Amino acid sequence: MSVLIKALAKGGVGTLARRITKDKILSAIASSGKSGAVGGVIDGFLGSAEAVKLYRLDYIDSKTASKHAANEAACGFFTATAGTLGSTVATLALGSMGPTALVIGMGASVGARWFYRKNSEPVLPDFDAELPLDEEDEKDLEELMGAIKKMGVDMTEDQLRNASKREDRAGQMLERMMSESDDGY
Repeated sequence: MSVLIKALAKGGVGTLARRITKDKILSAIASSGKSGAVGGVIDGFLGSAEAVKLYRLDYIDSKTASKHAANEAACGFFTATAGTLGSTVATLALGSMGPTALVIGMGASVGARWFYRKNSEPVLPDFDAELPLDEEDEKDLEELMGAIKKMGVDMTEDQLRNASKREDRAGQMLERMMSESDDGY
């Protein structure tokens, strides 16, 4: 029988409340804050790396890149804090750090991430949305399609648009073929 059930059976909520003292709660909050800081640094670093990559590819501007990095850092702080606090409080209530406490901590972390993502504004643009082309872009696209057909590559206009929007395999292949072309395209 778990420690929680034993404590509740012996003296009810009062026994459980004595088990979780003020010092233990303050200690749990402090350790959760420390792990939250680590989570914020890690997610902030990963968000910064992603933002720099998107900035260099000219998908976003510097203001959006900094907002994305800050948003990722805040999300990392929030989720790591919730996960640590959830597992620590479960450990205090159960009396031991077992699989149940770990699952409660993981659930708290995943739930916090879901809550944060649901209630925060998206920073990055929707890369799957169709980008409008102006007259100059349409002319460049037609010229590029002519060069691709001249090289003997079977590629539709939609495939070219998708390849130019992302760094996918088709886009890399297209860039390599264009750099190796003798025509100057």
